[in-house]
Amino acid sequence: MTAELTIAGLGCAALAAGHAFIGRSALPGLRSRHLPATPFGPPPVTAGMVRFTWHIVTVTLVAFSVLLLTLAWAGIANPRILLLRWLAAFWLAATATSFWVARRRVRSLLRPPLPVLFVVIAVMCWTAST
Repeated sequence: MTAELTIAGLGCAALAAGHAFIGRSALPGLRSRHLPATPFGPPPVTAGMVRFTWHIVTVTLVAFSVLLLTLAWAGIANPRILLLRWLAAFWLAATATSFWVARRRVRSLLRPPLPVLFVVIAVMCWTAST
């Protein structure tokens, strides 16, 4: 076990928890009528993009926490395989986050093709790890 990586992993977990907690109070007040339209769509799409951006930061912090703690505690694991499979899992979590944010407007997923690109990246990372 590596104490430095454990502390770093726990720090990322604390940041993720704080970010998620702040988001629970900040995001409900986000109203699309106060936002501009973007090249991707009207104000509701802009609100979805802001929500996705907020949530993906939390997902990234959780993912880094898991990676750092795994590296700290799995001393004999192959770092290359671990990192590539972690990246695959992270991109699948990003895909799930994009679907979660767009659950009320599934059609908005088709404007920027993020979920498709995220899944392609995840599959390529997993394939490279074998």
